[in-house]
Amino acid sequence: MASLKFDSDDFYYKILNNDNENESTDQEQIIQNDDKHLEKNTISVVSTCILSDILLERIIPYSLESKSYYNTIIIDSKSVLIIALVSKKFFKIVSKILTNSYYEWHGHINLDSEYSLIKSPPLFFDYESIKYIRYGWSTDLINQIFSGVELFHIKSDEYDCNTEYDGIRREYFRDETLSEYDVAFYRDTVDCDERFVCLPAMPNLKSIVVEGYYGYTTNYCTFLKSILKRTPNGDGHGIEQFKIDINKDSQYNVPEHAYINILVPLLRLHSNTLKSIEIRHIRRSHFEDMVVLIQMLKDLIPAMEQHSYSFKFYADYQKLKRACRDEQDRKVYQYLFNQKIKNNVIVDDIDDYDDNYYCAKEVDHNN
Repeated sequence: MASLKFDSDDFYYKILNNDNENESTDQEQIIQNDDKHLEKNTISVVSTCILSDILLERIIPYSLESKSYYNTIIIDSKSVLIIALVSKKFFKIVSKILTNSYYEWHGHINLDSEYSLIKSPPLFFDYESIKYIRYGWSTDLINQIFSGVELFHIKSDEYDCNTEYDGIRREYFRDETLSEYDVAFYRDTVDCDERFVCLPAMPNLKSIVVEGYYGYTTNYCTFLKSILKRTPNGDGHGIEQFKIDINKDSQYNVPEHAYINILVPLLRLHSNTLKSIEIRHIRRSHFEDMVVLIQMLKDLIPAMEQHSYSFKFYADYQKLKRACRDEQDRKVYQYLFNQKIKNNVIVDDIDDYDDNYYCAKEVDHNN
């Protein structure tokens, strides 16, 4: 029976000091036993315990905190600093990982600084990070920052419009003692057009993800349409994915329908590059949501059928069918239903609810 004595302390010491390229020679003893005699042999083993850059590039990402937007991994850049400060090699590797990954901004970006982990324009931009764009930056610098963005994410603040003060989601409002006037002013700004800063063109933009959307007014759609119009749609450029969650306020039962006219410029400008569209009604959809969607798509269906992108629509399909009034409407329903089957869209029956008001709306619509 053979046993191998391995110095684990020495192994981990070399990993943490992986810039030291010295080889070490350990004496390992193998003790062999048999029925006749005990023989001890000493074998000289030369071992290199330095992990290569390639291996570290595979290991380090498992130590980074991240979140997922529709199955897309976004690194939380707050978690990278501790690892990056282990050594110069770790700093270099973490910087390389960030260059090729989606990560959240948590500060100002300086691409020219030798002490910055970020050496190239980021691939991901959350609208919340607009606060890290300095007012004094030149137009060229801002354009450079946005030139590499592939995924744009925005989470709507519309939830705060119709909730009590203690229900406001923004954490920094919870930590402040604000007057009723301050709260009312904040709520008024949520659904006004002036709320948004017009972003520069993002020539490499491929995906747009919208969360927490209610569609009370058109301001979010107007903002998103400006992004679509500024994004090139030829020569290898164009939107490939669009995903949106649509919510309903259970307390106030509003809006009657969500504004989603963002679909029209999306389909008209980027049909040649689109790979998938996903509309997900959270909680429930109203009958008017179905009517508006049908009217929006009925003229676009012939062009949509010529493309192979997936259209995943998560909602009440019975309600969608009831919203059809003529043959053109039914073509929209049939297209979405076929896409549902093709893409294995599983819809829970939680949407099949209407209060008396919306039941009456269906009756009026079909009469």
